[in-house]
Amino acid sequence: MSLDAALLIARSGLGAVQRGLAQASQNIANADTPGYTRKAVPQQAVTVGDSPAGLRTADAARAVDAALLARLDASRAGSAAAGLREALLTGIEQAHGEAGHTLADGLAELRTGFLALRAAPADAGKQQATAAAAETLALRLNGVSQAIGTARQQAQDGIVAEVKAANAALRQVAALTLQLKTGGEGDAAALEDQRDAAIATLAESLGVQAVKRSGGDLLLVAKGGIILPLDPGRDQLATADAMVQPASLHGAGGSLPGVTLNGLDITG
Repeated sequence: MSLDAALLIARSGLGAVQRGLAQASQNIANADTPGYTRKAVPQQAVTVGDSPAGLRTADAARAVDAALLARLDASRAGSAAAGLREALLTGIEQAHGEAGHTLADGLAELRTGFLALRAAPADAGKQQATAAAAETLALRLNGVSQAIGTARQQAQDGIVAEVKAANAALRQVAALTLQLKTGGEGDAAALEDQRDAAIATLAESLGVQAVKRSGGDLLLVAKGGIILPLDPGRDQLATADAMVQPASLHGAGGSLPGVTLNGLDITG
């Protein structure tokens, strides 16, 4: 082996080590960065015939457990729904009153007043006490009714906001997938990190399963086996603002708009 060949081999090895150290440094620097995944620089020995010819490095590759990531995305919708449900129901729970001032306490006081009146119906004091108990109960019932109405309106407004967020995430996923498929500008591993973060955001609004294909392609499957189209140029989901009335409801004959995907009702 000539001296020039030996120096070229050594140079390629040093270059590979340098890239590996730079990537390790980047991994450490971004250890606490949300959405960042650890990456490694693949290395492959190059030979010419039976003789070594150096070391070749490829683009940085992510170290990701795809099955674990899929389970994490699957749990996001349930977790977000539980948090939202708790937030909405907290107001209704508070409207029921604290210990000693709940609806049940008001109903018990009214019952006690009627029992007292049954024994002495002409007693003005007992009449006033019963009337006051009835008024208190009515106020508490009205408070609960208003809290339920407020929670329903918040839920409806939340649907509109979630649809907007889901559309934005779908657009981002579509744009990043297009970049990965066409080999656009940017590090492929970093683009995949960004796409996973967008999928995670989408999964909080809509339970989805991401099926990754070769060449950077991606298939998003929602509940019920619905395939979500990926188009960075337009929104896929639609709904509308609405004022919720006591008799308002979703579905056939209802006045509340559902959520549609290209005209298909997917509210369920």
